[in-house]
Amino acid sequence: MHAGTSILNTVPSVYGTYAILTGTSMASPCIAGIAALLKAADPSLTPSQLVELIESTATDIGAPGKVRRGFSTLVSNQHFYFAQDDEFGYGKVNPVKAAISKLLCKFLAFTLLILAMQRC
Repeated sequence: MHAGTSILNTVPSVYGTYAILTGTSMASPCIAGIAALLKAADPSLTPSQLVELIESTATDIGAPGKVRRGFSTLVSNQHFYFAQDDEFGYGKVNPVKAAISKLLCKFLAFTLLILAMQRC
């Protein structure tokens, strides 16, 4: 199941009180919540880093693999590449993997700092 699929939500009273909805309007709050939890775990994360973290730790679904695409910015003349599936985008969001990867990096950096300090 994808973020934003079959979400119980409120609807105008002419349609009843609740309905099962699907789409980006249902996925956005889910992804925003994951971003908020990651930001709470590491307040130094920038919006770009949050996006990269969520996208890079998503689980590939559908046909295996992703298509590499690129684009350039006119302002900074930088080239960016990203890989996504035409049907499933970056895949299924994996907040646990995102959190573990970020916290593990911080833990390893802290461990290396302690080891370096012990050699001084």
